[in-house]
Amino acid sequence: MRDDLLTALDAGVTVITANRRLARSLSESHAEAMQARGLAAWPTPAITTWSRWLRDFAELLGKGQQAYCANTVQTRVLWDRCIAAELSDQRANLGAVVRGAMEAWSLMHAFEVPIDAVAAEIDSRDQGVFLRAARRYRSELERLGWIDEALLPATVLGHLAQTKNADDVQLLLAGFDRLTPVQRTLRSRLSELGGSVAVAEPGSAAIIDTLAFESAEAELRAAGQWARQRLDRKPDDRIAIVVTGLERDPAGVGRLVREGFVPGWQTSGSAAPRAVNVSLGRALDSYPMIAVALLVIRWLHDPLTSRQLGVLLRCPFLGRADTGGRARLEKTLRKLAARDWTPARAVRVFTRDGMEPEVEDFLARVARLENILDDQPAKAPPRSWARLFEAVLGSMGWPGQGVLDSLEHQLLNRWRELLGEFAALEPVTGSLSLAAAAERLRQLARDAVFQPEDTGAAIDVLGPLEAAGLSFDALWVSGLTAAAWPGPGGATPLLSRRLQRKYGLPDATPEDT
Repeated sequence: MRDDLLTALDAGVTVITANRRLARSLSESHAEAMQARGLAAWPTPAITTWSRWLRDFAELLGKGQQAYCANTVQTRVLWDRCIAAELSDQRANLGAVVRGAMEAWSLMHAFEVPIDAVAAEIDSRDQGVFLRAARRYRSELERLGWIDEALLPATVLGHLAQTKNADDVQLLLAGFDRLTPVQRTLRSRLSELGGSVAVAEPGSAAIIDTLAFESAEAELRAAGQWARQRLDRKPDDRIAIVVTGLERDPAGVGRLVREGFVPGWQTSGSAAPRAVNVSLGRALDSYPMIAVALLVIRWLHDPLTSRQLGVLLRCPFLGRADTGGRARLEKTLRKLAARDWTPARAVRVFTRDGMEPEVEDFLARVARLENILDDQPAKAPPRSWARLFEAVLGSMGWPGQGVLDSLEHQLLNRWRELLGEFAALEPVTGSLSLAAAAERLRQLARDAVFQPEDTGAAIDVLGPLEAAGLSFDALWVSGLTAAAWPGPGGATPLLSRRLQRKYGLPDATPEDT
């Protein structure tokens, strides 16, 4: 751990990070530093993210009377409703529009752009739709008596206006490449009240080498080879490879780095796949364990195709760990004509004398689905459907009887969090039908990006944004081409470019990018 951060934590300063990855990394580094001092126990260090600190500080200043701060899922549903009301039935790509609107709303408040200034600078139809939806969204928050994360800094500033001193607030910001205007305003106000908000200076590299390669593929293989040679010399080094555009082909990047790390690893049975961790979040519903859970929930209101039923028969996440008998039943299923399968039809067609134990167990679980659904109302609040979904998955034996690995444990915890987020939607959605509730849950799983925590890999392959603020003993930054560094600007199209230049929003000018 860097000396300045360790000294600050020893002095009781709260370290606030720009992202959760950095907070987790600093907590792990702090534990290593304490062990190096010979300590067996120590106070939990005050390390948190900016958004988490804002929530906690607003609650402290508000003395428990703070307005409820809506979570990301609730705000997304509110934005979906507000934008749909402005677009009428034009919902072809509403998900992308909602994400863009949420980003523009956050930028407005981070850079202290009044909504009246937005209204005065409308250049396109899309910007007009955003403005009307933003006003509708603001009215919805006021109706509910809520705030959202974008409004937290202004809420804290409002509380500070009623505060006489804040000399007990000692903060150190780490991993911020720039402070937004609202962060600078908050820093200034805390300083006026006797508090301290310092910004940790980024570290600097002792040695920098620049290398050239014939192709991106050759460079990634060379990066893997370099990492292996470095680890052979210094096994305890923390090493990372930063890859521009990692999200376009994470599997391909991982394969090339592993080829350099251990040539021929695909056939050698080496530990290269575990030694190289490609750190990139994926949609929660793309993980097989979660996809199976969503498929079971879909079966409650919609028949499955033969192919979907085959997935449930083959997967290890339902019922008994031994799936041999179910796999043989799936072969029988393939010989039948394609049809829609309700739980009742599946039980009726496949129940026979002399069934293998795992098949009998599976069909008994499927039969219970019908009983669970018998007394369900036409509509119910999300919390009731969340309890039903949990009961149904438990009845089906999800997530299986096998021992879960670290990734599967993390997925199970994230799924439970998702059900909690879904249950909290009642003030926004009201009561829903079973089909609507299941579709809303599937949408939340599609929108939720899940990234496993540290897997203990020797090498981390990261995107540029993920690496922000982190420190390594050795770092390879790939793809330093004129087209990628800097990349094209990402200014939001929902605010006029003139307005963005005036308030200094990110990517408003090529120089800023």
